[in-house]
Amino acid sequence: MVPAAGPRILPAVSARRWASRVLSFGLPLLAGLLSLATVWHLRTATSRFALAVVDAARSPAGLPASLVDEDLVERLRRVELVRRLSVDTGDRDRLLEALRGELGPDRKYPPDERPRRQRERAQGGLRAMLAGACRAEPWPEGAASWVARVTGPGLTRLPDEAVAEQRHLREALQGAEGARVTCASGEVGLLIVPGAFRGARPRPWSDAWGGRRVADIFPTRTSVLGISPFDPAMK
Repeated sequence: MVPAAGPRILPAVSARRWASRVLSFGLPLLAGLLSLATVWHLRTATSRFALAVVDAARSPAGLPASLVDEDLVERLRRVELVRRLSVDTGDRDRLLEALRGELGPDRKYPPDERPRRQRERAQGGLRAMLAGACRAEPWPEGAASWVARVTGPGLTRLPDEAVAEQRHLREALQGAEGARVTCASGEVGLLIVPGAFRGARPRPWSDAWGGRRVADIFPTRTSVLGISPFDPAMK
């Protein structure tokens, strides 16, 4: 009588080879899937944040300080104003006044009140430019182009202090995100800094947007110098 065959037991060496083959195939696949999931999460998070900014600006409550990087907004506004003034003048003293924040309507307000005025102008600009249902998409090339534009040369030679601040902004904004919000009427670009971007003050990651803040809002189609809703000259 021939005994029934039992379950086949793989030799230890064969089992190790089989496991090694599975790992050599499975680990790169898992890494690829995780990478795709990370990219998808970042893209959707950026878009959702951009829509949240627009929705807040168009709401009765307005744009809250928690969605705005007030320090970067002010620094970008000053550099943009310097470049705009360079169209009409190369006067060093006047350009330095703009760089120090001594020009524009904000100078009549106490420093602690100026961020609120900036947000009010930003939400006014968004309400005027956008209407109807909106959608958002990541726009890294738009953000990179805007940063290059703002930190680029003026139409006349800028003071060395302004050029140095432009260089510092370029360094600080490495890793910034961009989004384009397109509505039934109108569209804008948003420059967004994530919670751990280079040069930023530490921000809590416990908020709904991973510490993201908007640093600038810019037109998707620009003229020679462009206008930002954060610009104090835009009333």
